[in-house]
Amino acid sequence: MSTIINTRSPYYLKMDRLGAVSVKVNIRIYSGDKASLPATDTYSLIKNTVSGGGTDYAIFEVSELIRDYIYTDYYTEAVDAVWVWVERTFYDGPDGTGSTLSGGGSAYYLAIDGFGYFEEGANPRRSIDPSADSYTPMLLQDNLTVYFVPGEQITLPFFSETEPNVDFDFPGGAGVEWQLADYYWQTYEALWNSSLDDVSIPDSDNSLEKIYYLAIFPTDDIPSGSTAVVTSTVGTLQTVTITFQALCAGKYPDTKIVFYNKYGAIQELWAHKKSVKTLNTTSESYKRNIMDYDALDYSVYKHATSRFDVNGRESITVNTDLLDESINEPVKQLMLSEQVWLEIGSDTYPVVVKSSSSTEKTSVNDKMIQYTFEFEYAYDKVQNIR
Repeated sequence: MSTIINTRSPYYLKMDRLGAVSVKVNIRIYSGDKASLPATDTYSLIKNTVSGGGTDYAIFEVSELIRDYIYTDYYTEAVDAVWVWVERTFYDGPDGTGSTLSGGGSAYYLAIDGFGYFEEGANPRRSIDPSADSYTPMLLQDNLTVYFVPGEQITLPFFSETEPNVDFDFPGGAGVEWQLADYYWQTYEALWNSSLDDVSIPDSDNSLEKIYYLAIFPTDDIPSGSTAVVTSTVGTLQTVTITFQALCAGKYPDTKIVFYNKYGAIQELWAHKKSVKTLNTTSESYKRNIMDYDALDYSVYKHATSRFDVNGRESITVNTDLLDESINEPVKQLMLSEQVWLEIGSDTYPVVVKSSSSTEKTSVNDKMIQYTFEFEYAYDKVQNIR
């Protein structure tokens, strides 16, 4: 199993050897097959050691170096995970000088663009062992109640290193089909697999296949309360039951919120109720001389005050349906996400979360749980890309 780096949180490498005066770390970052190690280093870092705890050591924080190599071009490509090869060399002189000491070596890491909470401590979720205080789960989202719009595809993210098995319990499930996809946005094609068959999610040494998306379609005939039991087949046992709940048809356009969550995977939420669009504009202005001195007159149709550099940003406010408390954690992660899109009908829009705060709701305090979000479209209304 891989040692996992969540790159939105700091990741510390401690290189220690008694008697070392300095240590050099060579890093190679790449995607694809683990065996396809590049011939040249991506980074080479040298630090002098300090003494403590009966040894000599240097600390390297590597997350910021890795994040540049994890990216998403929506509908085109997503590099959700990369391999990180780290080689350490110890020296008996400062700044990588002197003789090479024993104790060097290399190790591989798997980096994803997730993050940990403060409560999870340093270097969060390094393993898939659920007995640890902080671990990477097989289902890469926290809510086990999955709300869906009948007729729309359901897509769930999984971590392949647990090699999970998904057992559907869909009444009349022969009409429902599934497919495993490398990219979240892959949609239904003919000859998918029947939901009467279990899904076995395989692992591989390809970093691009570490996060798999399980797509389910058509969904019109999935009754509310249908379940899927997910069980890990590698490592310490994990078992969860996903419950599917259908949302009633609304009079407003269905809005799907798509975002990267804390596990570095794309997750979806539906905002099924009232939505409102607004346009906020910005501009500069100046006082213009409209006097015609030859005629000693001016046209009353000319602008004495003129605007320039006029542009605007659209915003949209959306509301969820009434949901259960399992939605609270995804809402928190949406608020903390750096990459968010809205799918409205057949169109997809990059947006920025404009809401800066959210009060966690519970059935005890609020009886009915419903959230309102405000998003700003991540571009100017006037096309000004140069």
